[in-house]
Amino acid sequence: MDTKTAAAKANVTTATIRTWCRRNAVAAVKAGGKWAIDETSLHHRISLTGRRQVAIGTGRCFAGALGADGPADVLAAAFADGTQILITRGPLTGDRVYLKRSGYLAPEGADRTYTDGTALYRLDTDRTGDAPRFEAYLSDGLAQAMEAMRQADAGDRTYLNPRYM
Repeated sequence: MDTKTAAAKANVTTATIRTWCRRNAVAAVKAGGKWAIDETSLHHRISLTGRRQVAIGTGRCFAGALGADGPADVLAAAFADGTQILITRGPLTGDRVYLKRSGYLAPEGADRTYTDGTALYRLDTDRTGDAPRFEAYLSDGLAQAMEAMRQADAGDRTYLNPRYM
């Protein structure tokens, strides 16, 4: 498999995958300037790193924004580093998203932290490059909002005096 596919499976960056390849942390061969990574070796490396995957929550953050819920330490690290997280549960499964600070947050960036060691962080709507499902969700929401505004404007016109329109 290639570095991009391996990075998605391991929930790390492609740079990390290339480093693993150069350091023989995974079995890989470089051919034509590209790494070909052995899938079994990658799975073994993933099990050694002990990285927990992050899941999308169905709950909303402050002001109705969509948020990612999961292990508080993993989310806090991704938020602090500005790195992507892989969504493994819910309607955005497979998307890689960034976390964002919203207006009323704790200093560490979480919208909510829970006693079970999980947290909820807002998803960054400005950086959606590796998140086609999230982009579709945002487009659908924008289309619905525009339609609601159109209907509200049409309703307003029925109450206005035609002389002033």
